[in-house]
Amino acid sequence: DCLLSDVDCFNAARRDPLDDGGVPLNVLVADCASQVVGISVIRDEQDIEYIRSHYDIESFVYYGHHRRDEHAHLHHLVLNPIFNHFSKQLLKETLRLSHKTCLYYPIYPEYSVSQASKAHTLASCLHDFVPVRARRQIEYPLEQLGENAPSERILQSQEPYALYHINRKLTLEPKITVNARIVVVGASDVGLSFLETLTFSPHLRFNNLTVISPQGLPWQSGPDDVIDNMLPSSHYNSRIGHAHMSIMTWVNVVKGKMTAIDRERKLVSVLPGAQVPYDLLILCCGQQYQVSSQPRRAIPNHVYTLNSDRDCKIALQAVKMRREGSVVVYGASLAAHSSIQALLAIGIEGSQVKLIQPSSHSVTCFNNPTIDEKISTILKEQGICVYEGYTLKEWNDGDIREGDSLYAATFIHGEEELRLECSSFFCFDRLGIDHDAFQAINDCCLVFDGRLVVDADFQTTDKAIRGAGSLTKFARRYHADKWSLGHFDSREVGQKVMSSDGLCVCVCVCVCVCVCVNQQPSG
Repeated sequence: DCLLSDVDCFNAARRDPLDDGGVPLNVLVADCASQVVGISVIRDEQDIEYIRSHYDIESFVYYGHHRRDEHAHLHHLVLNPIFNHFSKQLLKETLRLSHKTCLYYPIYPEYSVSQASKAHTLASCLHDFVPVRARRQIEYPLEQLGENAPSERILQSQEPYALYHINRKLTLEPKITVNARIVVVGASDVGLSFLETLTFSPHLRFNNLTVISPQGLPWQSGPDDVIDNMLPSSHYNSRIGHAHMSIMTWVNVVKGKMTAIDRERKLVSVLPGAQVPYDLLILCCGQQYQVSSQPRRAIPNHVYTLNSDRDCKIALQAVKMRREGSVVVYGASLAAHSSIQALLAIGIEGSQVKLIQPSSHSVTCFNNPTIDEKISTILKEQGICVYEGYTLKEWNDGDIREGDSLYAATFIHGEEELRLECSSFFCFDRLGIDHDAFQAINDCCLVFDGRLVVDADFQTTDKAIRGAGSLTKFARRYHADKWSLGHFDSREVGQKVMSSDGLCVCVCVCVCVCVCVNQQPSG
């Protein structure tokens, strides 16, 4: 409907109605043997200043070489699949016949309901475009700047989107296709940074990227301020960051947990019963919050460990249904404090929240006496009871059967025992490696010394398997036990994995094989 509406506007006046701004409109039709095989719809780009300020577009365009009316915005490009390999030729002709030199195309998140997202259809030639990285924005003190503040076109607020671009110069530059099956296990910051580095390579096209994660990629549901802020954010793995990357466009997502690795056949087994083949396997499962191993009995219902936005959503919905009881938050991490903030935001009274800080945490997560004192004051003002130095002993007085609901938790501090009645329990006691991931790594005979052992190029004992992030540690021969990869910036670690010598060699080998196959003489 949107495409046909734009065609009607073009036939009527060659531009949008005046109520919609009267933007010039171009519709180009490709035909073969008197049959329509493709159509493209473009408008003059109206947000050039916004794009220049919010995206690193100048890595591809020198704006001094292009007039303002030579920039266009692609809304629709539909091409018969038989002619899909001529998509770049269609783009060239679209630019030539409309007297344009640059094309821009946005991709909005799946949950977007804005009018801007509805005005576009998925372009058949997206693989010919190059993705453009978003810029970090300056927060201007507008009141102090006064007349010197940037223009409204730069400061305007728009729904975040991923930007793709092509210009006359880029249509003449070929992309090298890499068909290597690259599988990433874990949608952690490291894994997403690695995938971002691959997909944002302007002259490489990776056709076979796969990520395996129990809950898929994060931030795929609609925005919710409470859920978005319930866990600490790295500000890289955020909803806006994912909207700017549009990883879903280039990556196949397999929802499931890795249970086994077949190194001979190069297969990863995933629950429930699926197998994913790979040429290069990247393990970056990271560490997750786990229930303390102190209570050896079964775990009752309404005990939560939060490791993703989906976990947060499920937990908050359950707490709202059982809001008459107390909520125990067990842990001294930053996630414990941010979850308390979320509980208060959904209407839970501060007197219902009990914060238990285990004795294993000798240093606070803030590591600053001034901040510690301020946080303690705020907790008291909210009526939240804080118990320091207590360790979880058992739930429900030790009488737990499968399917039982939580009604009490018992803690010990030396010889002192504390029993709290509660309807929900949030556990942020310790981070650990998922048991299924450990079992898969151990059973395939990769070296595991408390964590997966890697060398300086992130390579394990198998040349086709690499690891990164808090899941890994360096081999003992480096004498670098204190320098775990979990202590470094996750985004930089993901980029280093891509730029490591061993991985570059693997990619180059795959590229050379593809080039040699394509250059074989016919017949």
